[in-house]
Amino acid sequence: TIRANSVQLENLATSLKTPMIG
Repeated sequence: TIRANSVQLENLATSLKTPMIG
């Protein structure tokens, strides 16, 4: 669903940001 995609996108963004900070 669109909602699930939105959550997945947010999770992906966080996942990408985490390694950057680390």
